[in-house]
Amino acid sequence: MKIAYASKVSISKIEFPEPEIFNGDTLKTINGIACQAMVVRWGGLGDEWYFYNENTAVVNADLFRQHQFEYLDVILKATGSYPLEISKSINNFITVNMRLVSIEETAVADSEFDIPALKKADKKMVKAMGLLFDHEVMKIKN
Repeated sequence: MKIAYASKVSISKIEFPEPEIFNGDTLKTINGIACQAMVVRWGGLGDEWYFYNENTAVVNADLFRQHQFEYLDVILKATGSYPLEISKSINNFITVNMRLVSIEETAVADSEFDIPALKKADKKMVKAMGLLFDHEVMKIKN
């Protein structure tokens, strides 16, 4: 198996400023549930609105502390709840809305998280990945 570290890979060289994250003053009812808003403002690039209810879809934010993509770890730590709706607007050009349609608590066996045995790496793919990402690709010995 080969590993390319995503932190070292940059498809684009665009750097974005740190966003401003704050509690919004907008209230919204989603599926009959009153929600508050948390906003991630990316300067002039756009806004992300996370609508949540502190008593619905409650999560342990510590379990998401490594999920730093798009500041979800920060949102969950601040709200303690998974958002019931996320609205992302890119510079008033396009808006994408995502709404949680149902919540169901289900027991999941620990075996569902077992990692299968690794297969031998294809040397041609390893070389291709190294060239594609312009980084050394390391192999986990198996």
